[in-house]
Amino acid sequence: MTIWTVVLLFLAFPEIDILRFTPYIFQGEIDPIRKGIEAYAAFLGYELILFLFPYIEKDKRVTKAIIGGHLISTFIYLGVCLVSFGFYSFEQLKIVLYPTIKYLKFIQTPILERIERLTLSLFVLKVAITVVMYYWVSLQLSARMFTKSNKPWFVFSFILFTFLVTLPFNLYRDVSNVFGYLNLPEIILAFFLPILLLFFIWQKNRKERKQSG
Repeated sequence: MTIWTVVLLFLAFPEIDILRFTPYIFQGEIDPIRKGIEAYAAFLGYELILFLFPYIEKDKRVTKAIIGGHLISTFIYLGVCLVSFGFYSFEQLKIVLYPTIKYLKFIQTPILERIERLTLSLFVLKVAITVVMYYWVSLQLSARMFTKSNKPWFVFSFILFTFLVTLPFNLYRDVSNVFGYLNLPEIILAFFLPILLLFFIWQKNRKERKQSG
């Protein structure tokens, strides 16, 4: 439901000026490591596919779907960067919190007057799906660790805990700062979790070969 909204970015091409791209090459903060971590954090969540392996068939199409999904995300991010850097000036982009939402306010259609509200509503559904996926993975891990516990209480505890943790934050900038500290541990976990899984598979195959031999 959200993929089609990328088409709206193409409506900005008449307003994009190639000269606006030049200040970004030499201005701003230059920290490739920290900025690279921030860019990598946008793709976090791919590790959730590891928890779906017991529920999916052994088919190459699953791997193609994972790669295709991340290619779509890459295309969306590149499109957003292209429009944002070409539509706004350097100083404007430093103070605009949601450049794409603010840009959509300039689009006028004969059907919808405020198209950014519809787009934002659709992305709320996308966020809801993401939250449900993380809750489900937390439930799976907790059920493995505490086999005799009641699963509904786990779900209720997760929701209550996340609600209490986020209750003091009223601004997106505050939440973004907290995520900045949590990104690095999650990146380390997401990077080494597949490696750890491959190690366990290798150990299991090695043990089976010894038993059969």
